[in-house]
Amino acid sequence: MADEKKKVNGGVIAAICAVVVAIIVTVVVIVLSMSKGGIVGKYSLISTIDSGGNEIDAKIASNMMDYTIELKEDKTGTMVMKIDMSAYSDYVEDPSKLKSETTLDLTYDDKKIKVTYDGIESEVDYDFKDGILTMEYQGQKLKFKKN
Repeated sequence: MADEKKKVNGGVIAAICAVVVAIIVTVVVIVLSMSKGGIVGKYSLISTIDSGGNEIDAKIASNMMDYTIELKEDKTGTMVMKIDMSAYSDYVEDPSKLKSETTLDLTYDDKKIKVTYDGIESEVDYDFKDGILTMEYQGQKLKFKKN
């Protein structure tokens, strides 16, 4: 009878140890995935969504525009907007205006991104889920995918 008690107690202790190890491993995996999977990083525009909910794949216009965002750990970042409409140079008087690159400074918190350009600050709501950053302003949305 004493041997049976020792076997049961040994089995219970082994099971408890296994559960504790599993919990520790789970916590470590969650912490590591949060640090790697956070919002900090570089993003590329993948689509736009108009106020009617119509989503347009950015690949369609990728030869004419390239929007990127970089978010840094210090809650700052930049948004770079490159536009190249030079394919339409035959249709305009001044083709030099068909190419441009604009860099905007930004800051962010847990809900909003503030973009500053020429001293003017605009604030947009954002959502970050599964590596997709979606910015929304007045019913219009820009979706960026983390690189």
